[in-house]
Amino acid sequence: MDQALSISFIYFPTTAFCFFTGLLVLGNDHRSRLLQIFFISCLSLALWSFTMGLSIAAPDLSTCLFWRRLGAFGWGPYFALILHLFILMTNNGHWLKRKFSLLLLYLPAVYSVLVYGVLTDLAESTFYLVQTPMGWINIAGSTFWDYLHTAYYLSYSLLAIVIVYRWGRQ
Repeated sequence: MDQALSISFIYFPTTAFCFFTGLLVLGNDHRSRLLQIFFISCLSLALWSFTMGLSIAAPDLSTCLFWRRLGAFGWGPYFALILHLFILMTNNGHWLKRKFSLLLLYLPAVYSVLVYGVLTDLAESTFYLVQTPMGWINIAGSTFWDYLHTAYYLSYSLLAIVIVYRWGRQ
């Protein structure tokens, strides 16, 4: 079996696990805002995993780019969803009472989806896809968009860790 296909197949059980975990948890209380955000974050992760698996084994550059762009709808909002989830989980939801706060929380996710998924010319210039024996990979460049995305996911991840850490100490 081709190496790219072998690696690609690893992503599909991950996709199923994320999707069904989200469904199982949401089934416990579908009205809970916390569980709704958890479910949406699971869907986001499932989409990310599914499209990554397909992009790795894509037969050509345009197919790979298509799956990478579609994957931006998964990995773009994921970090904002996780931060939102942790804010709700730690009973800090009062920070998000105003719609403006939610807009600010999800603004980097919107930019990620637009830049890497929707705006075709920009997406084509931000991905630097190279085919290797192990499948297609993206070599992160040093563009403004790459730096902005790195700042987004690192700051949101660190903030989520700090919020959970502070909650655990209380």
